[in-house]
Order: sequence, then structure tokens, then C-alpha cells
Amino acid sequence: MPKELIWNDELVQKFWTYYSDKTETYYAEVFGKIFVHDYKKYIPNNGLCIDYGCGSGGLVKSLLNQNINTIGIDDNKRSVELLKKRFIKINNLIGSYTIEEVKEQKIEADVVFSLEAIEHVLESRLAEYFTNIKSLIKENGIFIISCPNDEDIEGGKVYCPESDKVFHPTQHMRSLNKESIKLFVESYGFEKIDIIETDLSCHYMYSSSNYYKMKLREIKASIFGYRINKPHLIAIFKNI
Repeated sequence: MPKELIWNDELVQKFWTYYSDKTETYYAEVFGKIFVHDYKKYIPNNGLCIDYGCGSGGLVKSLLNQNINTIGIDDNKRSVELLKKRFIKINNLIGSYTIEEVKEQKIEADVVFSLEAIEHVLESRLAEYFTNIKSLIKENGIFIISCPNDEDIEGGKVYCPESDKVFHPTQHMRSLNKESIKLFVESYGFEKIDIIETDLSCHYMYSSSNYYKMKLREIKASIFGYRINKPHLIAIFKNI
């Protein structure tokens, strides 16, 4: 009977060091510009944004393209090194730090994004994750999270015949939905502004044909009374 792979700090670092230069695999490389477009309203003029869990820098790129002052933070040292090289000539990149390095900085951001990160955080690191983010956001600043919507973690696991272990192929630790993410994040001292179930592949900035197809599906769903599965969850909170 296969055993469950137990993720720890060492394995997480090895996993994301492997993926650090595989830019095309990162969510924010595909959807980062949509987040900037839809949530730029929360960013004041000359404000400061943080991408916490920045990975390859897809969201950082989209923020910098709009001349928004940006800091990239990631737990993986290799990812931070590559981010610095990628945007070395961009003045609006205020800094790039590992999570340990940023603890030595005095930063108060207007908005912190953490896209597709919360589902990866080890249970032993959750309190640190939220403590760090709260320390980086101004009072009443905005915290924007994305993660898979109501993901079937068990159903997504794969088997490794070499180690005889099963594991989630992209190191997901938890599944959150519209109800649970509110309770989860508010328990760490944030207040809900909005929570959206969506399919970003049907956003008009991603695909206009998908956008109109989704509108038709939504009309049919409202007429016939069925629910459309929307794979992406976006949650906006205020730091209180």
C-alpha cells in the first residue's frame, strides 16, 4: 500500500527550485494582467504593491507594466534571484526578497497580492504566513488572495513508483471554497470585502470567445437551475 508523501521545508524548497525557471508553468504569467486590470482600483497613486509568493514574477511583470511600485517576495531563494535578473532595469521594482530577508525591512504596502500561494503553505508555516503579511500591509490596506476553488485534493494526487508514495503534483496542502476561505482568513485578523468564484479563462482579457460562451452558459444555468463549476477563487480582505 503506497504511503503519503509528507511535505516538509526541505522538500518544498527542492520542488520549487526545480520549477523556478519554468516560467510557463506559473498561474500569474497567464492571468497576472487580469488581476492588475480588475483590482488596480485598490492601488492609490504612487502606492506600493507586494506580490507575496511571487514565483517567476508573472504578476510583478503586470504591475510593473502599469508603472506600479512593486516588491516581490518568495520563500524560494532561486526564484528571488531569477526575479532580480528578470527585472533588473525596471525602476518601479522596489525590491526582491526572500521571506527571511524581508523580515529585516520596514515596509508598509497599500496592497498585498498572494496568488496561488495559500494552498501551498505548510500547516507549520501558516501562522508565519499571515503574521508576515499583516506586518507588511498598512492598516486598512488590502490583501488579495487567489487559489483553486473547492479543489479535490485527493482526486488530484499522483503515484510515484520509485518511492511508492502518493502526492499532489503541484504541492497543494489544502482546499478552500467561498465559505471556508472567509472563516480561514478572517481568523487571522482580516475583514472580508469580497469573494468571487470565477473562471479566468473566460475573462474577456483572456479570450473574448470564451467570455461570450460563459455568458450564454450562465443564462442557461439560471433558466434551468443548475450550477456552473468555476475553478478559480479570488478573495479580497482588509487589514484590520
